[in-house]
Formats: sequence, structure tokens, C-alpha cells
Amino acid sequence: MADCGCDKARVVMEDYLHGETDEHTGNDVAEHLACCPPCEDEWRVGQQLSKAVQRACCEEAPADLKTHILQSLTSTDNR
Repeated sequence: MADCGCDKARVVMEDYLHGETDEHTGNDVAEHLACCPPCEDEWRVGQQLSKAVQRACCEEAPADLKTHILQSLTSTDNR
């Protein structure tokens, strides 16, 4: 399989971080990361950032906030 290159890896990096690439693209990016330390470093930073966001967002949103958001979405859908 051919190396996808830095440009393509950076374009799909966010999707790859979240497991949202197709198998072929994911394999290409994984292969590239294995042989490109700068891109691998960027990927590792993305992983750590994603984990930090997940930890920070583990609290349940207040019920009144959920209600407000749902009402806003409903009123926007009806326009």
C-alpha cells in the first residue's frame, strides 16, 4: 500500500482520530503515521486533546439547559 503523504494525512487526521474514516483511508493514514514522526506527533497531540475534552465533558448537562436547547432546535426546525 502506498504512503498517503503528509497533506492527505493532515486533511483526514480528525476523522482518523475519531475512527470515522473508511478502512482504506484509515489503513493509509496508519501506514503514514508509522513512518512520519512529525505527523505521528500531531496525531498523539490530537489523541491527548480528545481525551482531555472527553474527561472535561463527562458531567450531565442541567435539565433546564437541555430543555432550552431542545426548544431552540424545535423552533429553528419550524422556520
